[in-house]
Amino acid sequence: MPESGTRTAAKQDNTIPPSVSTPIPYDAAAVRPVATAAAPARHRWLPWIIALVAALTAIALCVAFLTYRAEMWGGRSLPDTATIAAEASVGGESTYQDRLTGEQVKRVLVGRGLRPELIREFSAKTRGLFLGYADHHAGQRLHSGATVGVRVSAGPGVPEGTVGQQVADVIDALESMHVPVQYKQVVVSDTTRYPAGQVVATDPADGQAVPDDQMAQGITVGVAAEGNGVPFDIVGEDAQQASDQLTSQGYQVTLEPRFSSRTYIGKISGSAPGPGSALDPGQAITLYYGVDASADRDMLTASDHGFRTATGDLSVLAGRYCKASADGGDEDCVTLEATSSRYSAGEDTAIRIAGHDEPMTLYNFSQDISGMVVEPDANHLFDANNLPMRNHLLLKDWGMFEVYAGMGIMRCGTQPISYGPGEYCDNGILRTYDPAGDWYPTENTGLTYDMQDFLVYFPVGSDINELEASGYFDAEALAVARQQDAVDTDRPFILLRDPSQYEQTSVSTDTAPHGDPFVPGNDHGVNPLVPMKPAVSNDTVYYLVEQSKPDWNTLPDLNVESDDSTDNNGKSGNKANTAASGVIFNDIAGSYGFASGSGGWTTTLQVNRDGTFSGYYSDTDLGDVSDEHPNGIRTESTFQGVFSKAKANDDGTYTLQCDADKLNIEGDIGDSRIEDGTLVTISEPYGIAPCTTFTVYPQGYDSSRIDEDVLSWSTAWYFDGIPDKLDTPIIVNDSHKESFYGES
Repeated sequence: MPESGTRTAAKQDNTIPPSVSTPIPYDAAAVRPVATAAAPARHRWLPWIIALVAALTAIALCVAFLTYRAEMWGGRSLPDTATIAAEASVGGESTYQDRLTGEQVKRVLVGRGLRPELIREFSAKTRGLFLGYADHHAGQRLHSGATVGVRVSAGPGVPEGTVGQQVADVIDALESMHVPVQYKQVVVSDTTRYPAGQVVATDPADGQAVPDDQMAQGITVGVAAEGNGVPFDIVGEDAQQASDQLTSQGYQVTLEPRFSSRTYIGKISGSAPGPGSALDPGQAITLYYGVDASADRDMLTASDHGFRTATGDLSVLAGRYCKASADGGDEDCVTLEATSSRYSAGEDTAIRIAGHDEPMTLYNFSQDISGMVVEPDANHLFDANNLPMRNHLLLKDWGMFEVYAGMGIMRCGTQPISYGPGEYCDNGILRTYDPAGDWYPTENTGLTYDMQDFLVYFPVGSDINELEASGYFDAEALAVARQQDAVDTDRPFILLRDPSQYEQTSVSTDTAPHGDPFVPGNDHGVNPLVPMKPAVSNDTVYYLVEQSKPDWNTLPDLNVESDDSTDNNGKSGNKANTAASGVIFNDIAGSYGFASGSGGWTTTLQVNRDGTFSGYYSDTDLGDVSDEHPNGIRTESTFQGVFSKAKANDDGTYTLQCDADKLNIEGDIGDSRIEDGTLVTISEPYGIAPCTTFTVYPQGYDSSRIDEDVLSWSTAWYFDGIPDKLDTPIIVNDSHKESFYGES
């Protein structure tokens, strides 16, 4: 059965044998392109595809460019003043580009997603005006959230770091403030620490703004120079040693304490006349030395008929106090000034806040001495626990104390009640009546206790923790203060009560008279004083600005004026030289003489503060006579000149440069004339010519270090020998050691 056999054979052949690759010869002629008819169509579409891609790319680039310019990506650009002014005008603000404020710029930058930081710096512009960007420029792109320094004018002031520089290096910065600048010569003793020409003091203090009420006065700069007086560098010296030093020089010295920073505890912190001031021989001086909180009772109380009362002189607290972040502007500073009070112990022994009328004291009004007693007498006339001042901080021994206005006296309208006969309050109006008449008021109406100026004074060493734990501060105010930076306890500071933080600043006494809640008191052991707001922190207190100022009006002016010429490096060489020279010229200005001591010849010399000089040389020989000149002969020279430069040397001497071109002699050298029978001949000035360089040994210089050739000329001036320390300068012509000794 063939079919069956065939099926069987197929069934048996289920397994497919592996294929075997057999190479096929390549026949290029047999290869034919496939679909050759479609190729022309593809090439026709390619340009359109390229054009489409190019168009899409151009559109993308255009969109990217436009969105970049619209600052939708790639950061935000810093606006220029025109843009800021335009944006500020939307809110109705000033649009003057040169009158933009830092706050306006800040708001615009915040709106652009940037983080502005105001940087205050002194300038001639009005306080608060925009000066420019710090470290960036208008148009610069910054990423979102970037910090931008915004320079804001703090008004005219003394840039921080002025003190300690040479005066020549600060002239431009100070003159750029566009306020008057005066330069004064300040006496120093240590010329190594304070070289001639160094700025040692300024008013306002270094880093402080010129107060609004001192703009006409401007800035005063004290520059180091040697001389007689209270050395500026006495500040910081041991109190007793400084006193002994000045006493040994013949001055009458008194030591008085002042609250000061920790640096000056036990050391000189100031003086009267001020440090750096010139003195007359034997003049009286008061030296102030620093004390801390342990001296508050000694400073503020006095013994009175066996009692100790709070009647000390509060003028010791006078001074300027500023916040830590302040640039010295009036809004961030408080000035306490001495004043008088009808209840104070003496004239100018109370204080007040500058610009306010009410004097401030330590105690409340009382009809007798009890209201100001801090320690009872030995006979226990008063119970210590019942003293009216028992709850005052002064009696807590924590170091700090309150000073306040009003003395706890009730007020009728704006007037304090005097508690005397003949006056009464009629619904807040102070009226008078005749105590001897038939009518008198049955009651006062409209009396109030009003919140007035109030501060707590914290000398160094005050126990702030005890005060905070006592409940003295409002709880919320204390919580806020503890979130702020801690106060600097190495400096004295004051804390002012802020009436704006209180809901009630006046209370009526009509219903039932009671103690003033705005001042400390003792109502049967209870203190009625409202909790203090704010509490102590670095943000809330005002620190004492310690500056030992000279008595500026008593100091000689210093000439630092110069032209605007510059050297080859673009530096104000003339200005620098003039400034440094001015210090030295002030130091050596005066009358000098050069002579042999025998009386035959002499040269006088007058040096002025601007470096100019004049003088007269004469040499007379009465024995040289003739019929034409029977009275002898005289050689003379009347001259004027200029020391063009002066510099300080490392050995403590000065070098003067004499300008030979400006040495003028009256008449022509060699010319003669007969005058009153004397033959007079014009010559060069002996000791001055040649006019090259001169060396100055300043007052106070150690005479043992002076050249013998110079000392040989001293016999005409010192019959008993030259002193160990020069009491006047010596000016020496370097050519032949001709020596001009100063006249005392």
